[in-house]
Amino acid sequence: MSIIGRKPLPSPLIRLSALTLVTLAATMLAACSVAPGRDDARITNPPPDTTAPSIAGQQGTLDEFILRIWGPLGGPLGSLESPDLLEAAQAQSDQQWRAREEYVAACMAEQGFSYVPFTGLAPRLELAEGPLRGTREFAERNGFGLVASVGRGPTFFFGNAGTNPNQELLAVMSSAERAAWELALNGLPNPTGEERDPELDGCGWRADEATRPTANDEFAALHAEILRFRQHLPVHPALLNLNSEWAACLADQGYPDFRNPSALEDTLRSEWWIIQGWSQDLNQILLDWDWDGLPDGPPGWTVDEDGVGQIVLEPGARAAFTDRELALALADVDCREMLDFDARALVINHQLQQEFVAANRNELEAWADFAENQRAGRL
Repeated sequence: MSIIGRKPLPSPLIRLSALTLVTLAATMLAACSVAPGRDDARITNPPPDTTAPSIAGQQGTLDEFILRIWGPLGGPLGSLESPDLLEAAQAQSDQQWRAREEYVAACMAEQGFSYVPFTGLAPRLELAEGPLRGTREFAERNGFGLVASVGRGPTFFFGNAGTNPNQELLAVMSSAERAAWELALNGLPNPTGEERDPELDGCGWRADEATRPTANDEFAALHAEILRFRQHLPVHPALLNLNSEWAACLADQGYPDFRNPSALEDTLRSEWWIIQGWSQDLNQILLDWDWDGLPDGPPGWTVDEDGVGQIVLEPGARAAFTDRELALALADVDCREMLDFDARALVINHQLQQEFVAANRNELEAWADFAENQRAGRL
């Protein structure tokens, strides 16, 4: 028996159903919500369409601007599961890396040093083999991918293709010349807790800063608007209605405790962290727990006669969770397929994106043009 944590049971007055950090992060990567002042009621749930084409990798109008602005390294990789989008994202990443290396070479030349742009360390984007997340085949094999710890599809990694030509330059330098070269490239460490001194920055840091799409304060207000729209998407009436259909379907399959697919995955993820002993802040998980929807608490939650709650895991907790994860994943797939959930959610998502873009197109175009010119080294 393993005691993972201990905390007084929250009283009914302070029980919280707050979003966990994982939920917030996922929300920040979701598509935008409707602009203020618009008629939310006219965004309706389309009826199920069993003839709808595959929606994997489809992008909304705001998604396209976000990809232009931030590039593949700054957006949600889960949206790149389409091979065509993956190829386009890789090309954009290569362009950004080339621009960075050319910036470094020019910066080093200004300080009297030679530097050869090297693209061999450019990040590569690959799709993990196997079924895509959210499909029935994935659910049958891996559940939600928690116990199985499978990849989430597209993954960036930094390779080492070829020999860095700058190593040849360094090989013929004296110790003093090499130290000066590396100082110009890497700069000096910044004192902890102090505002960064630009004089300490090397050419590598400056290149990274120069290729950030948020480097221009002109677009700060638009950036804040995009984040706000993303945060409000999950509570849009049309999506709330669709989630209610999904929750009713899941309840019919014997799982009445989940409001929407995100809440289901987030709950399972928190449970898995507890079982694995990965949670560094158990108290926060207990505060974030949906006590109204899941009054029995996390795995192993018990309350003694004094009203003190604690988590005590039985030896078979991991195996029991594996069975629960697989069963819930298949129930989720059943309901998604029955309701045509993903296609209908995408229609709503894209409608909201179109409204946002229509209200902000000029600003979005200006920011996208700035970011693309920046990555190409034209600024």
